[in-house]
Amino acid sequence: KNSRVTSKKGSSKPWASDGNTSIMQFQRLLLKQSGARLWSQSQRIVPSFPHSYYYLSQSNSRSSTTLQLQYRSMSTSDVPNLFCSVGSDRKAISDEQIRKHLSEFLNALGEKDEVLILPPDYTRLHSQAGKITRMICEHYNFIPSQDSPQGQGEETKQKGPEIEIMPALGTHAPMTQDEILKMFGEELAKKSSSFLPHDWRNDVVTIGEAPAEMVRKATHGVVDRPWPAQLNKKVWEKRQRPRSLVLSVGQVVPHEVMGMANFNKNLFVGTGGVKAINLSHFIGAVHGMENMMGRKSNPLRDILNYASENFLESQLDLWYILTVIAPDLSITGFYIGRDIECYSAACDLSMRVNFTVLDRPIKRCVAYMEPEEY
Repeated sequence: KNSRVTSKKGSSKPWASDGNTSIMQFQRLLLKQSGARLWSQSQRIVPSFPHSYYYLSQSNSRSSTTLQLQYRSMSTSDVPNLFCSVGSDRKAISDEQIRKHLSEFLNALGEKDEVLILPPDYTRLHSQAGKITRMICEHYNFIPSQDSPQGQGEETKQKGPEIEIMPALGTHAPMTQDEILKMFGEELAKKSSSFLPHDWRNDVVTIGEAPAEMVRKATHGVVDRPWPAQLNKKVWEKRQRPRSLVLSVGQVVPHEVMGMANFNKNLFVGTGGVKAINLSHFIGAVHGMENMMGRKSNPLRDILNYASENFLESQLDLWYILTVIAPDLSITGFYIGRDIECYSAACDLSMRVNFTVLDRPIKRCVAYMEPEEY
């Protein structure tokens, strides 16, 4: 009797009962007043904002029952490990659809203080990772959005997190300003101080080791020592910051050393160190490129997966945004996830889109390499 229903904004509305109202009826009233909806069969109640929810708690005393509706931010653990899995070998995915999936995903993660994006470098220009990186930055108001109305003032935009972009160079040379402009666009090129070059010789830390027996198996006994899991220090430091997000962006495509490119390769090789990179390439060569190409499961990938599962997944708020690119350079697959399920789904589509299986070996192969890219 004589209760008040309080909304998430702090305002309250009077509500009176005849004393016979059931707990269930009162729950329904709270839902109606808050404009929220029930999350599954639990006591979580979700409003229209995907990155937050209402929580209904109940306490009992001799004379009354108290129900409290609290507004909380959704944690990463509330977001499914495979957030987005869209792909077809017959139909391209539009930029509008990509932007929609990205927006839903980033909203679901909630507010962040820092975002570190790990796209590939210019040698992977056609991965569309430059465009996706640009869309992420637009979502966080780091650069003007192409969808924003002309003349929209900066004061109308909500301040976003600090954003840094570290191209996963591996052993490649740092990107030039001209390459950044061509891959990421004019607005991001203006933010040159936000691009961090990866130094594979000096800026790395070893975060763990894959057992020697895994390396011995992968190399048929040629190498009998652990594989060091190495990362750029800047990436690894993000584990100490509770509202930091790491986004690894790139294309799943056939790869002669890894079988299929991307996923945790973008971390352990793209932002890895000299020991890890050299040994991983040697493992791939000894195992045999003809035994690696196009195989999502292989001994070298098992080593990287071991490092991910034991050293990365519990330490970093790390998500993979993966594409599959058709021969006409359109995006035909788009996947967002935080574990191997995301990568596996992208590999399955890439096998259909990026492979031509021949009945017999070829005698001569002529390959054209794009001068601007290589």
